[in-house]
Amino acid sequence: PFTSNEQVDLPFPASGRYVVDIHGNETDEINLGPGATTSLYVWAVGDNDNQDTLIIGGVPASVSAGSTETLMAVWTSLAPALYLGGISHIGHDNNGDLITTDQKGDPLITLIDIDAN
Repeated sequence: PFTSNEQVDLPFPASGRYVVDIHGNETDEINLGPGATTSLYVWAVGDNDNQDTLIIGGVPASVSAGSTETLMAVWTSLAPALYLGGISHIGHDNNGDLITTDQKGDPLITLIDIDAN
């Protein structure tokens, strides 16, 4: 049997309507099998979605460009379900100006899949 675990992310989409089309290959019932089953999850993470349920530990006082740090992110008070969380990044440039976007103008954010089941 074939299996698939696929994910499609569309970060910062323009406003509008979107269609999701799932095309399965050889998904018919074979030898009395169940055929294909799919699950579609849709999340939107916005600027005002702060629920004060995220705790981040191990945050260094400063970092250098190109360095690697390990942080621990823990969400609390989540009911059993699948979630998508986001951690925004804010910093200062060499002039002390606030940096909240990348060079393309997109917000600096890391998305995290959370399975609270």
